[in-house]
Amino acid sequence: MSVFVRYPDDWIGVPPFGPLEEYSTPQVWAQALVDEVVEIARVKLSRDESEALVGALSLIATDTAKRGVQASYIFLESFNGPVHYVEGEMIPRSAVGDAPVEEIAGSRDPDAIREPTLTEIVTTSGLRGVLGVRHAPFDEEASHIITLRATYAFEVDGGFFVLRNATTDLVGFERFRENFSELAATVSEE
Repeated sequence: MSVFVRYPDDWIGVPPFGPLEEYSTPQVWAQALVDEVVEIARVKLSRDESEALVGALSLIATDTAKRGVQASYIFLESFNGPVHYVEGEMIPRSAVGDAPVEEIAGSRDPDAIREPTLTEIVTTSGLRGVLGVRHAPFDEEASHIITLRATYAFEVDGGFFVLRNATTDLVGFERFRENFSELAATVSEE
């Protein structure tokens, strides 16, 4: 069986990069994407706005490639931002033992400031999962900065599939939550 994310039209899937891929580098992809989207939307961006958007998309794609992220998706609230980023990953059962789906969604996050919020969900294909939302310090040096971590976890054949988002913009996440939910609703196992 395979896991599919048939992301909504207003989402952008980040492709693989390399000499044998459609786009050789994240920068080439980001520029082509911005050019295409601006043309389709019939929007005029200033040179600075275009460069900022290409830069943000390139930065995300470069980081994704560098860290070996299996899949990533981007949602733009507008051409001027903010840019929301979600990572997708398969976690083999062998890597987590007998952990339940709630734990994979973050129920036992050791950094959580308070008890995580867990919400059961069912995708449009009928796949059951859990959304875990928790708040934690940004890191040891910046423990005064709070990060919201949100993880959708689905138990699938051979392990789990997760969609993750983390942000320090707590209010911005609430604006983004419905879009993230719409992305998660497209996950299926076939």
